[in-house]
Amino acid sequence: MLAIEAITIAQAIDILGYQDKLSSTTQKWYQEIRQIIPFFKEDITPYPYLEKVKAFLKEQLVKTMKHLFLALLTGILLALAWPTYGISLLVFVAWVPLLWVEYQLRSTGKASKGKSISRSYLSFFGMEHPHHMVDMELHCSGPLFAFWSIALLMSLVFSLII
Repeated sequence: MLAIEAITIAQAIDILGYQDKLSSTTQKWYQEIRQIIPFFKEDITPYPYLEKVKAFLKEQLVKTMKHLFLALLTGILLALAWPTYGISLLVFVAWVPLLWVEYQLRSTGKASKGKSISRSYLSFFGMEHPHHMVDMELHCSGPLFAFWSIALLMSLVFSLII
């Protein structure tokens, strides 16, 4: 279904003549779809193209999910390293998954501040969440705002440093 929608969006961009009005990310996506299936004016048999677009979308989804999982893994490892009875040595290993994701994004040229902030926010949110769950039993809104804002602050600093 998503493959059909992706092809339809690419066709609409061509028909409306909006190729030069796309953002850089959308432009890259559009060009990748157009490498798979060219613009068509007449009816075609779309099945071979649908399979290729489906494979492309699946590949993109797997990469994104792998990066999100590794970012969350960093948060879990950091959370296990810093509570009162945590395993302190984990702090030296905990950063590896997030730094590896940043390295992969930069080596492929897909790095951006937005991706860096979102991945690191997920990591730091995962780290802060267990620490404030005890406070959540007492009051709901205060600790909730605290770990959202602390995670955001740490992710902004991380994206500036990296």
